[in-house]
Amino acid sequence: MGRNRLLGAPYEQQVVTASFTTEPQVDRYIVVTPAGGPNVTVTLDPNAFNGDQVSIIDGAGNAAAHNITIVPSAGQTLDGPSVISADFGELEITFSFGVGNVWLASASGGSGAGTTGATGSTGATGASGATGAGTTGATGVGTTGATGVGTTGATGATGTTVLVQTGWADANAVSTPAVDFIGPIALTVPAGGGEVIYHLDLLVIKDGTPGTLAVQLTHGINVPLYSPAAYTMAAAQQLSVSLSFKSGALSAGADSFSVSATCSAGAATIRGTLLAEIVTN
Repeated sequence: MGRNRLLGAPYEQQVVTASFTTEPQVDRYIVVTPAGGPNVTVTLDPNAFNGDQVSIIDGAGNAAAHNITIVPSAGQTLDGPSVISADFGELEITFSFGVGNVWLASASGGSGAGTTGATGSTGATGASGATGAGTTGATGVGTTGATGVGTTGATGATGTTVLVQTGWADANAVSTPAVDFIGPIALTVPAGGGEVIYHLDLLVIKDGTPGTLAVQLTHGINVPLYSPAAYTMAAAQQLSVSLSFKSGALSAGADSFSVSATCSAGAATIRGTLLAEIVTN
């Protein structure tokens, strides 16, 4: 966790697009770079304290082609993996005085993939052999020809994953009625169509009044993607929410998305990110 979490500060995430140095108040960095690069270098906090912790994640899914490299500051060392080279990979890194000013790294992410192409059709059966001639008086019996073996068709092309948009909410207050705290954000479905995959991470802090928080993602013009997620919260409670869901098949063209929330009583403050990707047909 970021150092300020130990002092009671809320969970902090930050979206970055180029090389940077980590800071003690940020718990997680989401690296979002275009498909053409550049490679990103992350320099770890030179003034780290014992127990400081930070996570680095490839939010764009480009790490296999454009690696994210982690390096310690002067006077520090790094033990464990130092390069994110898998799409959507993630490293969690913790600082320790006890083993000699060393950052300890461990991998915790995976990689994305496109859809699998269809299986090719089976080849045709071979022709039967001719009937053989018998001896005089008896009917000859020919040998049946072997069954022909067709060649399996090639595997279809892998679908393409395209980063669409990243929405960001920072200390948005919600109450009643519902408030759009991310979006609406425009997106364009490429030629051939596809589907949108959404990843929503939120930190919610309730005020002094208990109540129920409802979160709803809307796709296009007032088209809810799922029933609102409801969370019963006590006064001053903090809640972390992580959701992933799909839009279903979409035609090519312009579209949009937004995230709204409402509180049944009192108000809540919301921080978080929404990452939207298109998987094309």
